[in-house]
Amino acid sequence: MHETQVPDGLYELFNYYRDEFLPVYADVVVYLAYKPDAVRMEIENVLSHVAKVFDPKLDDITKNANLEKAKRHLDRAILDCVKITWIELSQYLDQINSDESLRRYCVNMPEHEFVKKYTEYLDLLAKARVTEMTHVGVTPLKSINEYKQAIRLGKELTGHIDNSKVKSFVPFKNKTNMVSIIVSFFSGVVASLVATWMCGCSLSDCVDLLRGLV
Repeated sequence: MHETQVPDGLYELFNYYRDEFLPVYADVVVYLAYKPDAVRMEIENVLSHVAKVFDPKLDDITKNANLEKAKRHLDRAILDCVKITWIELSQYLDQINSDESLRRYCVNMPEHEFVKKYTEYLDLLAKARVTEMTHVGVTPLKSINEYKQAIRLGKELTGHIDNSKVKSFVPFKNKTNMVSIIVSFFSGVVASLVATWMCGCSLSDCVDLLRGLV
């Protein structure tokens, strides 16, 4: 049986896979609770190119070219993972930051500090996105590292959010808002009745007005 010598680049690729891809892929699966199709497709492409390294019909130049293509697909898979993660993080953090009540009662850190760090998080994301756009087609590695920096800060912020409080507080707030709307409605009804009575209308006129409002 003809044995194919394994190039050093293949070991480097799988070290890159273990050290860089697997951690960010684990984050995505945790946040989404499923494996995104875009990432799975990139990994399939990686395996397709790696398989050609063991094709005895191909010369070393072609094999090395396939290793480089596999690396680029793995780069894109990692970039997809970190972008999906920051999107999920941003949606949750924005929900907390945009609601003063949630910031105040569901975050275990001073409110002003949370807002400050959230602003820093957005700035890091904006920087990473600019870097990604300026390096399209060149190398995504720099933007990947910047996205990871933003994600680390995002995770730090979520670590200070009490999820159990958020889950219980949101329905309570919705109920409170509904009660406020009902109270405001009936306050308006009473005000209308009082105004009608003060204008000299009879009690029956007020009752007719009440029926019309309800």
